[in-house]
Amino acid sequence: MSERSLPTGVRFQGVVWDFDGTLADTLPVALEVYNELAAERGFVPIDDPHAVRNLTISQFMKQHHVPAHRLPLTFVRFLREIHRRGDRIGLHPGIFETVKRLAETGIVQAVVSSNRTKNIEIVLERNQVLNCFQVITGTSRLFGKERRITSALKQLNIPNDRAVYVGDEIRDIEAARAAETAVAAVTWGMNSEEALVENSPDIVVSEADQLLTFILNSVADSEEDTCT
Repeated sequence: MSERSLPTGVRFQGVVWDFDGTLADTLPVALEVYNELAAERGFVPIDDPHAVRNLTISQFMKQHHVPAHRLPLTFVRFLREIHRRGDRIGLHPGIFETVKRLAETGIVQAVVSSNRTKNIEIVLERNQVLNCFQVITGTSRLFGKERRITSALKQLNIPNDRAVYVGDEIRDIEAARAAETAVAAVTWGMNSEEALVENSPDIVVSEADQLLTFILNSVADSEEDTCT
């Protein structure tokens, strides 16, 4: 676990989650779907999943010969195939307990993802945590998460600087910074720990309970600071 000091007095009132590779263990299905589309559309397949974990989206597209002009329709098809295989997608180990515990403490939660809202809701409902989230925002666009994070927090009536965005990719860190929230990066998703650390999130965690401790300790520290 890698962590940097947050400003004194920070208290998290809300947690905004990424979905794919963060809440949900979608990577095996995503790899399968991508390689099928690669064979169909002439892209370079992923032979070694670990080899792509240090790449940004732009680097991935360049190395795998995915033209930018073909990305939007390809991504729509990708999400459609993910939906068809949704019954194979579960939560990452420890996420069920983490989400439930945060809800019990009164911290509000949202999902902002580049997956479709319906796909997200189906998986969360099947895994019995849908009612823990007050806002779920999905889209078929890969970029522009910072605007959707801000919109979700506005719906929750939470200032951006009192929220943390949790994601598994470099672009999640960039989106959180642009939205002026704290950011926690998880190592069990798309990008490697090395790549995440290089982009300076507030914390990098390898287990869900580390994430829970970070969020709840931030609340506790703030309360202690306020009383002294």
